[in-house]
Amino acid sequence: MTKADIKAASQPTAKDASEILAAYKASSVEDPLALADAMFADGKLDAAAVFYEKVVADARYAKDKDWAQLQLANCQAAKNPAAAAEGYRKLLSEFPSSPWRPLASARLQLIEWHSANNIPTLLAGQNKGSANQ
Repeated sequence: MTKADIKAASQPTAKDASEILAAYKASSVEDPLALADAMFADGKLDAAAVFYEKVVADARYAKDKDWAQLQLANCQAAKNPAAAAEGYRKLLSEFPSSPWRPLASARLQLIEWHSANNIPTLLAGQNKGSANQ
């Protein structure tokens, strides 16, 4: 998949992960991490999650798995804070030397605090258009 394909896949015409997967079979995507990052930056969190999951599950991406795990949890934070919390916990337990640990820990604490105090999560509105979340 070329950079042009990634750009085309992140255009507004692709509305959800199923459309993207219909256009690009996950197994044929040359760089699922780049595609996931582009979709995340474009606010297509459900679609990005599909490709972050592929990166996390594929041994070829060992050096990027911690980033992909963080981003997968970030994709889930707005719609499913419990799943996001599990994703942050997974990063903390499986990647002890990851530079993303402080961010995962902070986001996990925020989700847990919101849950304990019966407050809707503030993470819901933070994932629009920024890949640094």
